[in-house]
Amino acid sequence: MKPMRRKAVESLYADCLYISSGALARKVEMLAIEVWKPAGLSPSHGYFLLLLLQQEMPYPSWLARDLLLSPSTVTRLMEKLEKMELIDRMPYERLTCIMPTQKAWDLEPTLSQCQLDFERRCQEILGISETVELTTILNQATDKF
Repeated sequence: MKPMRRKAVESLYADCLYISSGALARKVEMLAIEVWKPAGLSPSHGYFLLLLLQQEMPYPSWLARDLLLSPSTVTRLMEKLEKMELIDRMPYERLTCIMPTQKAWDLEPTLSQCQLDFERRCQEILGISETVELTTILNQATDKF
């Protein structure tokens, strides 16, 4: 027999930031995975590639900073995108420069649409002002931690 699902506000740990933030993260991840399916990429890879396409001279450390990721996570993302032939890595002086391939540029309209669809779906679920407010609160809390 399946246990009945509780609403988050009814959980015994409704006042626990760890449990609540984890539950929210899983829900947001499920939505993002669904919305990013047309791109054939995970949301992390999609946002990474989209940011890469928007930068003039992208370096891994800059992408890590803008995506709030660790350098090792960026390296793993780059390795996968390189295997998919969406990026090329080239040495530039003492740095590694990441360049999108033509295949990545061809995917850009789909990536942009996925990003817009994700924002739209979040706003449909939460409302525009609540989406903005929640994102602001999460960013401020992240900076404090």
